[in-house]
Order: sequence, then C-alpha cells, then structure tokens
Amino acid sequence: CTNPSGAIVALEAFETGRTIILLGGYDKGVSFADAVQIANQEF
Repeated sequence: CTNPSGAIVALEAFETGRTIILLGGYDKGVSFADAVQIANQEF
C-alpha cells in the first residue's frame, strides 16, 4: 500500500496474528502514523 487509507483497510481485513506489513510512500512525504497505530492495536 502506498496510501494510509488503503493500508488501514487492508490491516482491518486480516485476523489477529503474525502479519508482515510493507508500506511505501516515504518519498511522497506520506505519514503512516495512523496505520502504525492500528497495526499495534490489532496485532
């Protein structure tokens, strides 16, 4: 995913457990802070 909204939707689709998440968008100055927060809560 290269946008926070898409990453959040994708994270919410997975069951709790071990998940590997690859995020992009650094060069665009995109903040994934919200997605990281949800990942920490869910997993």
